[in-house]
Amino acid sequence: MNLLNLYLAGLLTMALSCQKEKIERASGIEQKAPHQIVVIYAGHMEAPTGKNNQGSTSTRGIPEYQFNDNIVSQFPALSTDSLEYKVHLAKENIPLQERPSVSDKENATAYIEIHHDSAQLETLQRLQNGVQTPNTWKEVSGFSVFYSVNNPYVQESRDLAMLIARNLIAAQYAPNRYHALHLEGEQRKEIAPGVYEADFLVLKNTELPAVLVERGVITNPFEEEQLNTTESKKKFVDAVDKAVKQFIFH
Repeated sequence: MNLLNLYLAGLLTMALSCQKEKIERASGIEQKAPHQIVVIYAGHMEAPTGKNNQGSTSTRGIPEYQFNDNIVSQFPALSTDSLEYKVHLAKENIPLQERPSVSDKENATAYIEIHHDSAQLETLQRLQNGVQTPNTWKEVSGFSVFYSVNNPYVQESRDLAMLIARNLIAAQYAPNRYHALHLEGEQRKEIAPGVYEADFLVLKNTELPAVLVERGVITNPFEEEQLNTTESKKKFVDAVDKAVKQFIFH
């Protein structure tokens, strides 16, 4: 077959392909959205090694990783044909240094790590010695979302963080403003209520949009009780799921 015939054959193939697409659209055959994967990690490890740890300890003596696992394990039920949540629990004991590479191999669209928060020791000691009311503990309460300006997808990471924060606020979760205070170990840049810049290892080393979410403060006795309710857990998971779908499909 000479070059002219090859060229004509190629044009015919393209024409037939275009015609097929037109027929499918006209007949109502929908093209499925690409299958997207979002990786969700539970913060910390059940059996820590080196600098890894189990996280904070709640006022009732429960290690943070158990709170993290409980929430993260609820996401797979929200998977759809076009969106899959792949979760990794703290009890899998995947070190922080390995989490970015594991996520990259899973061809994920985004990385989310979920934690439960605490506060500086001096703050906790002061509040524990005061009058015990929810208002007393208000300064260390609420959610926080972090992203890194050194992530290669910084704008996308910021967009995801903002969407999660907005949906949590809409679900009546209050933003945590404590991390912006001028205290040793804090003083983080807050770009919106509850949204902070932070150069955490898992955020800056992940080769895809990445955020870390602190759901609430488990060293606040009143907030710990509220975070343990079924209603609060559902509101959080639904809000994050809604934000993820807005990020990917809109």
